[in-house]
Amino acid sequence: MAGVTVNPPPFGGHIDEDLNIFIRRFRGFLNGIGIDPVGNQRERAIGLFRSCLHGPAGDWYDRNIDGKNWKLNNIYDNHGQGGMGNLRGRTMQQMRGTNSFRLHSLASTFANIPGNNAVTVGDPDARMIPDEAFDEDWTNSGGEPTDEPENVFVGNNNPIVLRGIRIGQATNYFKNNYPTVLEEKRKVRFANLVQDNEPIREFYDKLKKYGSLLNYSNEIIERQFFMGLSPENQIEIERIGPDKSIEELVKALERVEKRKSEMKLGLGKRTKIHTYYDQSQETKPQVPGSLQSLHSLEDMDKIIKRATEKITQDFHTQIKELQAEIQKLRTKNPAVPVPIKDAKPFNPEEVWEKIWNHMSSDEEIRREKEDETKRHQEIFARAERLATEQQAKKKQQSHTDKIASRIAQRIEEKNLDNEIAGAFPKLFSNLDINDNSDAMDTSNLVREVATDDDEYTLQLVRKKK
Repeated sequence: MAGVTVNPPPFGGHIDEDLNIFIRRFRGFLNGIGIDPVGNQRERAIGLFRSCLHGPAGDWYDRNIDGKNWKLNNIYDNHGQGGMGNLRGRTMQQMRGTNSFRLHSLASTFANIPGNNAVTVGDPDARMIPDEAFDEDWTNSGGEPTDEPENVFVGNNNPIVLRGIRIGQATNYFKNNYPTVLEEKRKVRFANLVQDNEPIREFYDKLKKYGSLLNYSNEIIERQFFMGLSPENQIEIERIGPDKSIEELVKALERVEKRKSEMKLGLGKRTKIHTYYDQSQETKPQVPGSLQSLHSLEDMDKIIKRATEKITQDFHTQIKELQAEIQKLRTKNPAVPVPIKDAKPFNPEEVWEKIWNHMSSDEEIRREKEDETKRHQEIFARAERLATEQQAKKKQQSHTDKIASRIAQRIEEKNLDNEIAGAFPKLFSNLDINDNSDAMDTSNLVREVATDDDEYTLQLVRKKK
């Protein structure tokens, strides 16, 4: 059987971390691994608590809690009892009689309320010396860590100091004195907490959180709850009945909020649908005697006739535009043939059949028109491509003919030169070679031959032998 690993929750003490959530997770971690923080496993529980802390939180714990005793600043060791059980059983009246409370402290204020005379020191409502547990409330007794030695059952008129610190004391001090908690206490103004647009559950949880930070009683929290409610929810409470408990009222208001949200969402959907319908009606072509209002075959004939005329008109308009573009291309390049054999002639019977098949579908007609337009564009593109190819071929052919003409001219000139060279001996065969007259100088016999281009001129020279 595979084992299940439960990892301890970490806490660094940063401003974005919630200390209360961490403490709840740590309690679940102890339950998961079977550790009881009460009794002989208290040392292990407090050790695991320290192992979860790191960073600023770990440093703060080491300075303020680790290795210290637990001091009750508001309760003096004047009770005259010899054991913790007897001390926790003493009433407020008995503790006042032995001057065991610090004057004007929270413990003294609680003990002097007439209705609390019979409440004992160990009663949870007294919040002085609770039973050992994971969550202990020492608010009225002023419990805090100290380096002072143990002081209990001595009767020396000094504050009681209990030995060591257990897990319930550590979590209590952490929740009320860690710097981020103190910062929240300074920022919050409980009387100004109102709901506004906040969900009812979040508002109530916020009141409980800050009321606990400020050590307010449930009565004060409930009073602020009613005062801070939104006007709508105050009316809802009058309808529901203010005699119900706060938790019942919160659940009822949650149901009301959910119902309102669903109604708003439904209204929003209907509004969107109507808006879309109205817009579609505005943009949709209005055909007199539409299919929804047909009452006779005459109305249907009118619709078919108008649709046929519209399609025919659109088709002929596109054909004329295409022919105009092709004519422009022919004018620009008259030698280029522009095939238009792919252009499909208009067939009224096909249009009639399409109308009957898709008479109630504007989308089909729109797609037909798009297909016709696309086919015409393809015809024009093919014609333009063929014209470009023909023009390129013509340009290439012209260049080839020019080169061939030049080569033929060169060959003709060479043949002429050969004829001239062969004619010279015959012309001067009767001349006396002993003639003292100057011989004819043919070194300057030059013939110019002009070529087709203006870039250069060929000169042919015959030198004297």
